[in-house]
Amino acid sequence: MERLISGNRDNGSNISRVEMALLLLIVGVSTAVKLNGLGDRAYVFDEANHVRVAKHFVTLGLDWVAERSYGMPHMPLQYYIQGWLWQAFTKLNAPFSEEFVFRLPSVVMHSLTIFTVYLIGRYFSRSVAIIAAGFFGLSPYILSYSR
Repeated sequence: MERLISGNRDNGSNISRVEMALLLLIVGVSTAVKLNGLGDRAYVFDEANHVRVAKHFVTLGLDWVAERSYGMPHMPLQYYIQGWLWQAFTKLNAPFSEEFVFRLPSVVMHSLTIFTVYLIGRYFSRSVAIIAAGFFGLSPYILSYSR
C-alpha cells in the first residue's frame, strides 16, 4: 500500500516536467469541457431531488434523520457543500445559474479524481499513469456524468 501512495515502484518518485505538463493539460482540458455550458441545461434525473434536499439543509436546518425519512440514500456532506455554495453564490449575487452552482462540486471532484487515477497508475509505470489519467479525464461517458 505504501508503494501505491508513494508511486515509486518505477524507481522514480519525482514527477518530470513533461509528466506534470501532460497531467495539467488533461485536467485543464477536462475541466474546461465540463465547465462549458454547465448551467445551461435544466436539472435531469435525480438532480432536482438533490437540489431540494441541499436547500432544505441550509435554509431550514434539517438534520440527517429527517432527510432519511424522504428516502435520500446519500450522506449529508454532499448536500451541505451544495447548499453552502448555493447560499454563498446567492449572497454574492454571482452571475451563475443555480444549475451551475449545484453541479460545480461534481466538476471539482472529477478533476481531483484524475490526479488519483494518475497516482494509482504510477504504481505500474509513468506511461500507464498518464494514459489512465487521460482515458479517465477525457472519457465522454465520465465527462457527461461528472457535470
